[in-house]
Amino acid sequence: MKRSTPITTVMTTDVTTVHTGQPLSAVATILRTNDFRHIPVVDGGRPVGVISATDMFKLLYDYDGTDPRMASAILDHEHTIEGTMTTSLATLPESATVHDAAEMLSSGEFSSVLIIDDNGDLAGLATTIDLIRFLRDQL
Repeated sequence: MKRSTPITTVMTTDVTTVHTGQPLSAVATILRTNDFRHIPVVDGGRPVGVISATDMFKLLYDYDGTDPRMASAILDHEHTIEGTMTTSLATLPESATVHDAAEMLSSGEFSSVLIIDDNGDLAGLATTIDLIRFLRDQL
């Protein structure tokens, strides 16, 4: 296994994003209808936060059993994307390696790394699952 494998070989480039002006229920819908756990929040193309499935679960737990439309209305009335997102971001440049991402994620503080291009815009996302799959394929 090469320590110099570019992060671009394992990262997701077709990343679903949201912006702070959207209702939080949009995030809940995206997470409910897709098979991923992190949604970057962008301002233009620049990442300003991340909302995880765990963040949303903590909010939605209080509304368990509530009609989904009512839960969405309450969610949007009581919470915002900006108030829910994590602003402490793990980022790496596109020139980073899989080893760099593994080093960053090994602390356990983050479970995804945002990959940033030379302009500071979001280029991709690498998760712990992406790294595990890469490792599996190397064995």
